[in-house]
Amino acid sequence: MGKSSFNYWIEIQNMKERIEELMDEVYESFDIFRHKEEVPSWRPVADVYETTSSYVIQMEVPGIEKEDISVEIKGKELVISGERRFIKDVSGTSYHIMERAYGPFYRKFLLPDDVDTSKISANLQNGLLTITILKKKDKDQIKIEISTEEDEV
Repeated sequence: MGKSSFNYWIEIQNMKERIEELMDEVYESFDIFRHKEEVPSWRPVADVYETTSSYVIQMEVPGIEKEDISVEIKGKELVISGERRFIKDVSGTSYHIMERAYGPFYRKFLLPDDVDTSKISANLQNGLLTITILKKKDKDQIKIEISTEEDEV
């Protein structure tokens, strides 16, 4: 059997992540509308990855100023919300195609237990919001030596 460049496990992982995104959308549609005055009208795409020392969330928010974005910790969740405002062009303009989404957005991410919520940074550059959350340094970690019956004699 020849080697294929198609990786089924990566495709399965991609499908799993898409299903989770769809489930998040359903969950958010029932949850956030009770708590927010404005209904989110679009959902910016995000990548989340882990390094040895931190978790990083990168979210595409082109055309949005930092003043229109909020990043907050609520309990064990990181909540990112904001709005892309529609700027009406000069009078007499009529759109033929309008594919960009406008209005409020809302995303939330469950934080792992090992994050240090006092060490979070957010950077907006070229329409990419990058949030870095440092992991806790485990200062209380103690190595336990294992003994055997022979050691006790």
